Amino acid sequence: MRMRFAALAVMLWFLPGVAWPQVPEGSSALDQRVATFELRDETLFDGLAKLNASTNLAFSIERIVPFDQKSPPVKDPRFTARRENATVREILDGLCGLDGRYIWTSSGNMVNVLPRARQSDTSYFMNQRVGTLKVSKENPFAVVFAATQSLPGKAIPLGSLLMGAAQKYPKAMRFDLSGRSIREIANLAATQMGPGWGWELTGWEGYHLLLFHLRLLPSKATAGN
Repeated sequence: MRMRFAALAVMLWFLPGVAWPQVPEGSSALDQRVATFELRDETLFDGLAKLNASTNLAFSIERIVPFDQKSPPVKDPRFTARRENATVREILDGLCGLDGRYIWTSSGNMVNVLPRARQSDTSYFMNQRVGTLKVSKENPFAVVFAATQSLPGKAIPLGSLLMGAAQKYPKAMRFDLSGRSIREIANLAATQMGPGWGWELTGWEGYHLLLFHLRLLPSKATAGN
């Protein structure tokens, strides 16, 4: 069933929690079926937050960012859409079909959503790969930061924020990061924080902010309705 969407805005309201069936043994969580999935004048990221709240998948997002701090924020289109008895995989395809600026990929239990235009851009920050690098760090962000500092050329400032319950880390986490992309390293760092942890990359072209989160939250506009 194709995803249907309308241009008219509707008043937002929330349905009771949807009961999700158990994933058959040996199946991917991406093959889990959703009885009903809806967007009501909401963005791609609101849809991802709904999936994140209802599955055991982790979600990591790379936002399309403005050129610099003085540039206006990037506006995300809003959609009204509905799918019934669709898999998580089909819903993700539908969401990225609606907002064609983004694509999704997956690795293990992590779903990555990234700008379509940057997918094959080797100069893009998250696509860059480190050389030979072994690290021993006390927290996940330090792992990512060490990787970014090892990249050739002028380093782009990188900040970090933790959103969720405080975590206890081992005294040192030792990783061989050689040949991995910054995206792969961020995924690895998030998994060290526990099941369900992901990250979001925001900021602007000359400054990146990496937000580690336990769950995605709906946009302020949606949450306020």
